Amino acid sequence: MKSAVLASYTSMSAEQMKAYWQGSVQGTRVERYASLDVLTQIRSDLDRLRMTDDR
Repeated sequence: MKSAVLASYTSMSAEQMKAYWQGSVQGTRVERYASLDVLTQIRSDLDRLRMTDDR
């Protein structure tokens, strides 16, 4: 059980980094690993980063 949790966490972290790197969750598997709250936070973070880049 512990190894499955760690594998899922590792995969989530990798997908989250991909999303931040490319500026979108599209093309990642973040939705597979993230809870709704976490997914909402990631999308909010990405929106703020895009707004900062546009200035």
